[in-house]
Amino acid sequence: MIDVRIAHRRCARDFVRLACLSVLLCVAAACNRTSGNEQRPTTSVSPTAADIRAPFSPGAWVTSSHGVISVHDAAGTVFHPSDAKRIVSVAPNATEILFALGAGDRVVGVTTNCNYPAEAASREKVGDFNLNFEKIVALEADLVVGTDASTDGARDVLTMSNVPYFAVSKRSLSEILESIHALGVLLGRTEDSERITQEWNAAVQASNSRVPIAGRVSVFWIQWHDPLSTIGVGNFHHDLIERAGGVNIAADLGSAYGPFSEEAALVRDPQVILVPSREMADWVSTRLRVTRAVMEGRVHVFSSDASARAGPRIVDALNDLSRLLYPPSS
Repeated sequence: MIDVRIAHRRCARDFVRLACLSVLLCVAAACNRTSGNEQRPTTSVSPTAADIRAPFSPGAWVTSSHGVISVHDAAGTVFHPSDAKRIVSVAPNATEILFALGAGDRVVGVTTNCNYPAEAASREKVGDFNLNFEKIVALEADLVVGTDASTDGARDVLTMSNVPYFAVSKRSLSEILESIHALGVLLGRTEDSERITQEWNAAVQASNSRVPIAGRVSVFWIQWHDPLSTIGVGNFHHDLIERAGGVNIAADLGSAYGPFSEEAALVRDPQVILVPSREMADWVSTRLRVTRAVMEGRVHVFSSDASARAGPRIVDALNDLSRLLYPPSS
């Protein structure tokens, strides 16, 4: 059990430690969180050709031994089912997950960037990208939920004050759903997590029905143009392209996000180009005008909270993108 009692939050110990938080933050931010000290989950970050069309089946992050259920998060930290009643979310996607799981009534704090669902706006604010750790402790949080990027060293700092930090993943669609499932088990919201899984698999089935077995369209997803940058393997945007039936032309980028040359984009001649804004689409129409995407009018603005956040609504982005790549025949 996560045994963090409210009374402990009121101890003078916490307030003494708050004076050291700024120092701890600097130390935590400097630490290499991918060192050998942590065991990362083993879920694949890039689906195989067979996986692309297969339904999701989360559960790898939950185990049971002699009747004791264990849940691990995206950082490999082990938890046991909890009766946490005062939860603080420090990332917009984490907020969406908590509310989708039916645990919104337990959320007492969110960031200023947490704008969905609308109900989240009524919660106390604990900062933006720079978190107010003193406020989190003052809210007597018995669980903090954030991303595996450990926003501003939050996991390390809060652990020093005995506040558990559950990290959800942003690295792949499979890991996002594993995060949702594991957090659902942790909070006793398993039925809600199963409902979300069913919704995702319905979207997968719908996408599969649009995608031909062979001849998938090639896609170039531009993140920015100056310098030109795109997405590679190791993030949920790559998975989104693959699950929607596209082929990412930058799959060999060598990193999750990074620079990509105009020359390479021209040589690979994508059939569809995705951009974050109309201004970017105008830039593409000029600089990449000889690509099939431009010549065939398949440069699309594809940017929304649903497509940008590693949370339950990514399923809406999957539906939208698959329809964009394979529009209904006229």
